[in-house]
Amino acid sequence: MDIERRVSGRINTDGQSKASVIVIAAYALLTLALLPRLSLWLDESIDLLGTQNASFGSIVEYASTNPGGAPVWYLTQALATTLLGYSTFAARLPACLASILSCCGIALLARRLGARWPALCVAVFATFPLQFRYALEGRPYAEGLCLSIWATLAFLRLIENPVWRNAVWYWALILVGLYTQPFSVFIAVAHTMWALGNGRLPPKVRVLTVGALSLAGAGFVPWLVYARRNWKGNLPAGAAHIWHPGLLAMLLRECLGGGYLLTGLVMVAVLLGVRSQTLSTSMKKLMGLMALVPVVLALLADSWSGYFVAIRQMIFILPSLALLACAGLEHVAKTKSGRRAALAAAVVTVSLTHDVRWFFKPREDWKKASDVTSQSARAGACAVLAPERTAQIFLFYHPGLIRDLYGEGADFSACSGVVVVMPDASPDWTNSIKRLTEAGFRRSRVVFAGPPTVRLLSR
Repeated sequence: MDIERRVSGRINTDGQSKASVIVIAAYALLTLALLPRLSLWLDESIDLLGTQNASFGSIVEYASTNPGGAPVWYLTQALATTLLGYSTFAARLPACLASILSCCGIALLARRLGARWPALCVAVFATFPLQFRYALEGRPYAEGLCLSIWATLAFLRLIENPVWRNAVWYWALILVGLYTQPFSVFIAVAHTMWALGNGRLPPKVRVLTVGALSLAGAGFVPWLVYARRNWKGNLPAGAAHIWHPGLLAMLLRECLGGGYLLTGLVMVAVLLGVRSQTLSTSMKKLMGLMALVPVVLALLADSWSGYFVAIRQMIFILPSLALLACAGLEHVAKTKSGRRAALAAAVVTVSLTHDVRWFFKPREDWKKASDVTSQSARAGACAVLAPERTAQIFLFYHPGLIRDLYGEGADFSACSGVVVVMPDASPDWTNSIKRLTEAGFRRSRVVFAGPPTVRLLSR
């Protein structure tokens, strides 16, 4: 049991504990300040459609219409907007708070694994662009990531003290994670694989680990039965073929959110961490499984369900990569502290560069597009909104547009102008413009360049 005892070893100094608190506090202040800065994009707006002015039952039903979705995120977002009132800040607040709690969990994990600089582990994890993006986005991935981190802490505690109380906490975190973002369970699968393959663990630990995962999975079955009737009909068309030559390149480019350069730098640090003595061999294997199993299982799930590959489904690998990378930085520091500082600075700098660029890249603005469309409608134009969910979003921001909506086959003879709204260039867009041109609408003007694009056609 020497290896397992080393899991809980804490060699952290008071100074390093304070450094972790400072890093987390600075991150919390920054992210809370940045929450309302960017406009809500399409997927955030779609989530909000089901959480505003809705009952518990209707929110749960709405969550079931999102393929692979689960209700906890929608309920927490509804709670935030109910308590604070509707705003971009309130809509994103649960994700931001989850990200802050994730950083706290990383600090605790780093201490349990014997890291000399837990604050550095927190900084590396917090600045990963993929993590940072979803900390500031009203979607469930930050919440799912947070629960997977705390489930890992509960798992390590279960190893140290395999009693029913610890097993129940572990089971509860897995179950809530499933009902927040189902792919978070892949971290628990990695835990279980490690426990079953570790011959030094007492049989009781293996039984409790397998039992917690099995009971959590059984607890998720009712939701699967309830929601799958909606999932098949809402899958994106043509998403079934995910295996292609560029898949590996895409995963390497996007797994951290910072392109090939950041992935390369972090992989160097991770390989150094695998060679280091900072982590025990047993913990290296656990971190490795936590980095690989979610990727493999997410790809298999997408292939089986016909869903498209989205890197956000694999966000759960970030904690293990951050911890292994920090172990690698400490390994370098033992002999060449200057190189450790340079590599650490390179990782954080590249991450921060991508974080900053995220705020300046072209971005969807559905509220502004809705405002422009409403103004045009009040000036006498008719609004043609497609596809259907686009119309729902515009009605969310401006309910009065309901009286100005025209279907694709409507008679526009009484209209002097028509507003056409499309999220992107598509055959639907081309067909709408062509049909209106044939109906006598010759003049065309872009009133909002988007995305989404809003164009006014008049006779």
